[in-house]
Amino acid sequence: MIGLNGIQIDEKVGDLDVIYNGSVFSYDENHPVVILINRLLTINIEFKQDSNKETAAINFNGTGHQMNIICYNFFNLLGEGTQAPIKIGELNSRELWISFLVTSYNSNSHLLHYALYYGKENQSTK
Repeated sequence: MIGLNGIQIDEKVGDLDVIYNGSVFSYDENHPVVILINRLLTINIEFKQDSNKETAAINFNGTGHQMNIICYNFFNLLGEGTQAPIKIGELNSRELWISFLVTSYNSNSHLLHYALYYGKENQSTK
């Protein structure tokens, strides 16, 4: 990644290479956050209320080139999210991981901070 004044900046967390990080403000549950990676993978992040769940919960599902992440009951001003990066697939022959933290001002407003990482290279696709 190229940083300030053209200086090469590389970030790592353990064995994972940070490839991107960002923040997005979501203003209601009818409009998920959509992250489109290189037009190859779409990650949809939705915020839902579920009175049957006592605490915050995350559901991951997806097929092919789409990953859906549903965050239930994320109402914490201090933040809810992943405790560690989670492997969500493969991109450019490398493992793709995500981590995120969400702060919530009310049931409809969420500030999503996220990071995408590359993991190990898949030797079988070389």
